[in-house]
Amino acid sequence: NQQQQQQQPHLILFQQTVSTHLKQTHPIFYMPGTVQLGRVFGLHFFEPRYRMLISEVMSTYPVQFRHGQTITTSDASSQTENFPEFIYGHVAPLAPTSPACIVQVRQCHIYPDGTADVLLMPAAYVWMERVWER
Repeated sequence: NQQQQQQQPHLILFQQTVSTHLKQTHPIFYMPGTVQLGRVFGLHFFEPRYRMLISEVMSTYPVQFRHGQTITTSDASSQTENFPEFIYGHVAPLAPTSPACIVQVRQCHIYPDGTADVLLMPAAYVWMERVWER
């Protein structure tokens, strides 16, 4: 193993860079379940904390994307570079070092009462470093 590390210093550098510098902060939706990268799934948000989550995640996106229009990033008129994202904590317990998944919102309909239906695309598996409740 030590010989491999000496022969591949770029891999060591890559691992160190990823583990120390590629960090993001996102709101977390927690519900144990199964998630597969690239497989779209739907959720209905009705709890107040998740109504707030989707409202905040979608707040900077054009209103049509909050009213059910499919979100695109390639349409120049949409002025959208990235899909809205949050973390889906799908493994119990929800704690630091727990695996989770970054999901992209591909379609969202927020209703007048704040409930929402969303279509989500799992984009990347991650490990949570810190978890807090506000």
